[in-house]
Amino acid sequence: MKQDEFFIGWQGELPHRYKGVIRGAIIVIFAVMIAVAAIFSFSENGFIDSVFEYGELTTHEGIIRLKPVPTLQVTSPDESIKEMVLIGAFKFGAMPTILDWEEENGKKLDGKLVELRGTLIYYDDFSLLELTEGSASILSVTESKKSTPSRKELGKKLLTGEIIDVKCFFGAMNPGSGKIHKSCGIRCIDGGIPSGFKTVDDQYYILTLPEHIKGVDLFVYTGQLIQIEGESVQIGEIKYFTPTNSNIKEIAQILPIDSYLAACSSNNGSEIN
Repeated sequence: MKQDEFFIGWQGELPHRYKGVIRGAIIVIFAVMIAVAAIFSFSENGFIDSVFEYGELTTHEGIIRLKPVPTLQVTSPDESIKEMVLIGAFKFGAMPTILDWEEENGKKLDGKLVELRGTLIYYDDFSLLELTEGSASILSVTESKKSTPSRKELGKKLLTGEIIDVKCFFGAMNPGSGKIHKSCGIRCIDGGIPSGFKTVDDQYYILTLPEHIKGVDLFVYTGQLIQIEGESVQIGEIKYFTPTNSNIKEIAQILPIDSYLAACSSNNGSEIN
């Protein structure tokens, strides 16, 4: 008659039957851990290839425009037009620098041909120029006879995505989006850096706010996945988006891949009839 194996805790060796059960359990646990780690890794968003040429000043000539946000319209040797969004140093917009220069020199800059020296920030064909040296960044100003940039009405849109500050997202920080960047993004936008909107299908807009919507109304949503309705226009090569109301729909996020896939199946970026 075969006798069952019996294990006593103080024995030096496990019976053969117990060894097999424990070995199998350990293998299953490790396999589950590896699978969970792989799923989590693939669901996370990687760093983008944004560039902040910190410490490297370059000079650029073009037409300065102050509305809807300060930009520099640069003409390339092949006659193509490039628009750069202008920002200030640290967590500030470009307008204080521009207003300081106008007060010091008794001239207006809007529509003038200027030579600017600053630090480039860029990603995915979107460029910014930081006026790192303050009003000293404006090297020369002359009259311009060039026409205003083209304007194309894009109509009403319901966008799904995230409010970002353009300086950090396009190069000054990486990552410059998501909840990890929320507090920094709020401070940058509050300091005058243009707020942007990144859709789930990687379209980029500069947000412009009507008088009845204050910037502080949007702060709470920075770094979150939301839906927002408004009017869109393209000036030059930059798309602008103006919310028509402050009724913003939050979209729950568990893992980035889940929320992005769910959002992509909605009407993001589509025109509203």
